[in-house]
Amino acid sequence: MPRRSPASAVRLELSECASLDDLHRAGPALRGLRAAGVQIALDDLGATLSTLRHMSRLPLDVLKIDRSIVIGMAEDVVDAHIV
Repeated sequence: MPRRSPASAVRLELSECASLDDLHRAGPALRGLRAAGVQIALDDLGATLSTLRHMSRLPLDVLKIDRSIVIGMAEDVVDAHIV
């Protein structure tokens, strides 16, 4: 019988270049995989012409984070990590 690796040993990497619609449609499957222990990673963040990429090239003194993320950070660990 072949030896099996635990799900926690698997990381599924999604490219930032993927369509947002595709990622939203994949949401239920991704949540199921994550619940099973599979790690979900977003790869190449900032590699495309994204907001983060633009930020690195601008002479910014302040970064204002959208209220929808900040308001929930006290109760939502995901929002807290993003901030």
